Amino acid sequence: MGKTLTGFLGIQSRKIQTFESSLQHRGSRFLSNQRLKKSPDTSSEIGFDSLKAMLPIDAFIIEVGLFTGGDTEKFVLCFPNAEIHGFEADLQNFSKAYERLRHYPNVQITCAAISSGFGVSSFFSSHGDSRGAGSILPPSTHLEKWPKVTFDLEGQQLVPTIPLTSYLTALNFARTAIDLLWIDVQGAELLVLEGMGDYLEKCRYIYLEVSSVALYEGGTTHQDIQFFLTNRGFVERKKFLGTEPDAVGNIMYERMEGHS
Repeated sequence: MGKTLTGFLGIQSRKIQTFESSLQHRGSRFLSNQRLKKSPDTSSEIGFDSLKAMLPIDAFIIEVGLFTGGDTEKFVLCFPNAEIHGFEADLQNFSKAYERLRHYPNVQITCAAISSGFGVSSFFSSHGDSRGAGSILPPSTHLEKWPKVTFDLEGQQLVPTIPLTSYLTALNFARTAIDLLWIDVQGAELLVLEGMGDYLEKCRYIYLEVSSVALYEGGTTHQDIQFFLTNRGFVERKKFLGTEPDAVGNIMYERMEGHS
């Protein structure tokens, strides 16, 4: 499967192979297991206790915005029979995610930005207080809200962009549902959703990081997401977003049965 997708996409896509366990892997897995022993919801994000109650053990999960693979590894440990496909545009973060996840045979990760179509985009990597705030959109009010997070505004990476509809078609996706679409892409959430095409109707749950105001130029807001998804049969299942004007948080959407 990995070879077929690599040829189709023309980008770096690695099927995670089973390797002899390394000390680093054992340490990472131990820490993730410890955190998962009790993982309730918090004021800002869903806990894995809730996810275990919502998703089947063999869930099909798409994670857009891996960062360094921490959440991905938790998915594997929570859902050992799951099929997980992840994407990360930042090459440095992708490399760390690969080292973390290469031991898991049910995970495939791809170094690309997920968007509404094929192309090439600038990627504005973040530094300072956060390596996880990079985006294919240049930062705007993010610079004021978190001044200690800096960005490569010149000499930024060029990254391939692909739509999930083409990825899933190349995968010969034939399951009845995408159990979870997990999105953390710093303002580009609507581009990801637009690129789902008809596969959006197969999503049971969509979990996104949202902001009440645009933090990146042309970036998506909570209101944009709400309008797009409610018009397509989704309702808020869990909301982790404050009431302040510039609140940032997360929302879990669930698709209503029978909506077309």
